[in-house]
Amino acid sequence: MMTNSHVPIVKIDQDNLHDSAILIVDDEKDIRSIVKKILRPHIARFFEAGNGLDAIDILSEEKIDLAIIDLKMPRMGGIELLKQINSNYSNVVPIILTAFGDKESAICAIQNNAYDFLEKPINSGILVHRINKAIELAKNRSLLRAAAKEYAMQFLEKNIASKFDSLPIQEQNKILSAALGLIKLKQNPARKKTG
Repeated sequence: MMTNSHVPIVKIDQDNLHDSAILIVDDEKDIRSIVKKILRPHIARFFEAGNGLDAIDILSEEKIDLAIIDLKMPRMGGIELLKQINSNYSNVVPIILTAFGDKESAICAIQNNAYDFLEKPINSGILVHRINKAIELAKNRSLLRAAAKEYAMQFLEKNIASKFDSLPIQEQNKILSAALGLIKLKQNPARKKTG
């Protein structure tokens, strides 16, 4: 089914979204309100910040699955916040908001590991679709991290070795495979614009 603007009506996967937490970072309160209004029926927990520095404070205190980030903000802009997320909060899936036609900034954001970008004004159908996909990625990352942690704990419990170089080649390969899986998730080609 299509709307008048040819945007598909998307059914939300409630299992993905129910327990998710989204951080909306935009210096325009109206934009934050619009995003919340669109997603409120699907998302239980929202956090808001008017700039990148306030967003960092929230990220350090709360478990956030997804951050929707405006590029142009006072105190700390979207690209700098994106770099901080990549360095310190890799469990957070970032989506960038850009002004209509600001393709250059969107490309810069994607090059800095943004999962996706949305143009303002926000189209609700596209927003819901992309958020659902991003939350799915966040959940998959979380499962992979949990599996890697469990494997690491088993590895430590067996008291096998303390240095990577001294491990048997099979164990090195398992660790490298898990790390490669994390890298591939981070570089997910699903970042391209859809809708």
